[in-house]
Order: sequence, then C-alpha cells, then structure tokens
Amino acid sequence: MTRRLRLCGMALGISALVACAAKAPPPAPSAALYPDFVRPAAGPSTAAAVVADLDIAWSQLQAGNHGGAERTYSRVLKAAPASAPALAGQGYVALARDDAGRALARFDEALASSPQLSAAMVGRGQALLRQGNAVAALGSFEAAAAADPSLNLSGRIETLRFRVVEERLAQARALAAKGEWDSARAAYQDTLNASPDSAVLYRELAGVERRAGFTAEADAHLGRALELDPADRATHLLLAEVREEGGDYDGAISSYEAAMRLEPSADVEARLVRARERADLSKLPEEFQTLGSKPEATRSDLAAALAIRLPGLLARAPVRATPVITDVRGQWARPWILTTVRAGVLDVYPNHTFQPSGTVKRSELAEAASRVLALLSAQGDRRAAQWTQATPAFSDLPATHPAYRAAADASAAGAMAARNGAFDAAAVVSGKELLESVAALQRLAGPLAGRDRRDRP
Repeated sequence: MTRRLRLCGMALGISALVACAAKAPPPAPSAALYPDFVRPAAGPSTAAAVVADLDIAWSQLQAGNHGGAERTYSRVLKAAPASAPALAGQGYVALARDDAGRALARFDEALASSPQLSAAMVGRGQALLRQGNAVAALGSFEAAAAADPSLNLSGRIETLRFRVVEERLAQARALAAKGEWDSARAAYQDTLNASPDSAVLYRELAGVERRAGFTAEADAHLGRALELDPADRATHLLLAEVREEGGDYDGAISSYEAAMRLEPSADVEARLVRARERADLSKLPEEFQTLGSKPEATRSDLAAALAIRLPGLLARAPVRATPVITDVRGQWARPWILTTVRAGVLDVYPNHTFQPSGTVKRSELAEAASRVLALLSAQGDRRAAQWTQATPAFSDLPATHPAYRAAADASAAGAMAARNGAFDAAAVVSGKELLESVAALQRLAGPLAGRDRRDRP
C-alpha cells in the first residue's frame, strides 16, 4: 500500500511538471524570425494570465511555431474575446503564413477594438503591401508613426512614399500620353499628395492643366514650382507660354526674361521678341488689331503699321518740319501719322489733308516701301544698290511710268511682288497684304527696325 501511494505521488508530480511546462514560454530563438513585426502590447489593466499567454504566443511566433502561436492566441481570445493584442497577434501569424487576406481582416478587427494600437497599424500596412496596395499601406504606416513615434518608421515610410510617387507618376504620365487630360490631372494631384514639395510634379501638372484648358490653375501651380525651385528654366518657359496664350503678355515677357537670365538662347530671344510685339499690339486701338481681316487698308492703317513695326528706323530719319494737317484731330492713328510724315515716308496732300480714311493703292504702298528702303541705304545698308539698280519688267507698268521706280525698288527688295507679271499699281491693298509688306520691310531692317521699349508708341 505504501509503495502504491509513493507511485501515485510520483505520477502526480510528473503531471504537475508537464502542466507547468505547457504554460512556460519556449526557449528564445537566437534571432527573431520576423524582426519587422511589431509586438502588440497589452494594456495596463490586462490580467496577468492573459499577459503571460501573449508573451508565450509572441515567442512561439518568432521561433517559427505558427501553430502553437495560433492556439495560444485563440486561448487568449476565449478568455478575452475583444483582446486587440491577441487579434493583432493572429494577424501577424497569418502574415507569417503568407495569408495577407486573413491578416488584414484580423488587423482590422484589432483596430476596431483598439483604434490606437500602433502594432496593428504596422501589421495592416504590411498586409496591404503584400496585396499590392502601396497607397493604403503608406497611410497605415503614417498612422502608426503618428500614434507611436518611438516605432521609428521614418525610413520605411520614406521608401514607401518614393515607391508610391513613382507608381502614381507613371500612371499620370501614361494618362497624359493618351490625352486623357482630366484623368491625368487627377492622377498628378494624387501624386502631389504623396510628395507635396516636388517642383517637377507641379510643373508637369501645370502642363496637363494647360492642355485641359485650366489656365489659371496652371499659372498657380507653375508659381508654386518656382517657389520650390526658382532656377528651373523649363518652368519659367512653360509659365511664359501659359501667360502668353492667356493674353498676359507682360507676365510672359517677365518669365521669358527670367529664362534668358538663366540660360540665353536664340530660340527664347525670338519668343521674347514675339511676346513684346504682342504686348505692344494688345495696347493698340482695335482698328489696328483687326487690320489683317480688312479687305481694304486705309492711309491710317499704313501710317500705323510703318510707325509701329519700324520705330527705330523712322526715328533715325532726318526730321522734316511737320506741315499743317487739318483732318487728323481725334484720329486713332494720329501719333503714327505724324511720325511717318515727319520721317518723310508718307506725305500730306497739297490741301493740307492726310485723308486718313482713304484707301491705299499698290502704287502708294510701293512709294512708302521705296522711301523706307532709302532710309536703310542712308544707314549704310549695302544691299541698297541692288534694289535701286534693278529693272524688273512689269507687263502693265513701263519704265517711264512715274510709279515704276518705286515699284521696282519694292519688288527687288522683296517687299512687294508682281501678280502674273503685272504690278497692278491701281489696285487697292488689303489689310493682310499691307501687313505682309511691312513685315518684309521689318525683316530687311533687322535691328534697325526696333529700339528700346521705353521709346515704343
């Protein structure tokens, strides 16, 4: 009997040891298998037995004992069904088993129970990454960092943010390449949400907005890009183009000048000249702005075109005394009429009238062109001899005709052209023809045509 009691005692002792061993944590591995997992911490009011089980489960997980960890976390949830650390722990077990769907569900349950559990936020981000949702993953990691700054997630967040920006940017550029401007614009704005301090992104977004017709928004975003990178020449040029297209010529001039200061080029210089001309034109009366569409040009149109396009050359001409002109008071082109008359390019009629509304004939345009060419000759233009010695043949204008010499000069210089061999001296000049002739004279004059902008009409 005594012997049987001793054997029973030994059996009970062994059973007790086995029972204790089931609750003891396994030996810690030499290195955690999942160092990027964040251990869900138990709250201060958690029962000691639950805390012990949570410790055991985490040790089992880090040792690679997935089944043991799952069972231990399940035991915790039987005792405390809403335990956020246990739910998050099961999420990490699912991650270790490469089951991102189940992991995400468990992490969401944990956060529903404890919205500030940063370990669940980190795990949720990892599950989302495995599902390929980098954008949502980034948001989850950022939320975890905000909830617990001690996690030191900055490196992971920056790497992921770069990846998100790359993915979004590639999508935005692909949409822009297909001409899907509204979708591309939305994609660029999403990209900027992830990288709000990128001057390049603001510039590319502005380019899309320009194509989509959002001029004001494009202007504002280019301004922001220049705040971030004032030395970006490409942004200055794009801003100049946006403003020029929108009719803000002074703003375009300022942006072209900024681009020229950063890197001068003939192309940008030409754009700057064009913007300055458009700025000047926009300030002129409507009568001149619509000249190109007029079927018949007037003497006012001729005076304005010559004075506006050739200000420097006319300023260098010997000044004649201004005759009495009785019919230009209140005329929109009066300043330019006086300029061309003083320069000797146009004349006043013997009765002291200029007849500003009178139509311009080809013979009159040829005479004005010939006088402009004479001014170029007086400035030392060596091509003048070719023009004055040329003797083109016109079927309707013999060399003895009073208008022949002027017609020959204008034709030889390329300022006017014959029509099927005839000069057609009595034909009325259209606004388009007048502008083309004056533009040819402007090209011939080159730098002599212009002057400092402070002296422009």
